[in-house]
Amino acid sequence: MLKKVDKIYNHISAGTRIHDDVIIWIPKNASSTIRTLGNKIHYPIDDFIPRKNIIFLRNPYLRWKSGVVEYMFRNRNKIRYVLENIDKIEFDEHTVPQTRFFNVNADNNVYYNLDFWGMKRFATEYKFWQNTPIPNENQTITTHKKHKFMEKLDCVITKELQDKIKEHYFEDYKIIEQQYWNSKI
Repeated sequence: MLKKVDKIYNHISAGTRIHDDVIIWIPKNASSTIRTLGNKIHYPIDDFIPRKNIIFLRNPYLRWKSGVVEYMFRNRNKIRYVLENIDKIEFDEHTVPQTRFFNVNADNNVYYNLDFWGMKRFATEYKFWQNTPIPNENQTITTHKKHKFMEKLDCVITKELQDKIKEHYFEDYKIIEQQYWNSKI
């Protein structure tokens, strides 16, 4: 059974059903790409008991940076606030640790790295994207517009902040590390 999660900022707990399994939606972890390219059946997580919980994990630091940029892009009136309060770390659902969106102790979790090889493994196992290329990078129409926000963010990131981010996302890093050592590579 999936973790019962209250609404995290503006994100509802939901997923995309594939056969008897479910892909857990985690902001900044390909959920939009999967919704766009894949099965469009979406539902609250309480409506279905999946055989497997499919979870895409992304490098926490890179996800955080992408999430902060997304927040600034959507809330342009708060850019100065974000840059002056960057050590807050969490601003919305795009900057919350990935582990808040699923039960880390569930026996039926299946993890995929959010990179080309993780997507390829997923596509092979689920026969997904058979007639379309495997998404390597989620490029949207707004991607080029976000570069200026990334430049502003890069100017305020210090070594101390990077350490604080790693500490904040400790559970995310722990699961990724476990998956790396448990993989059949």
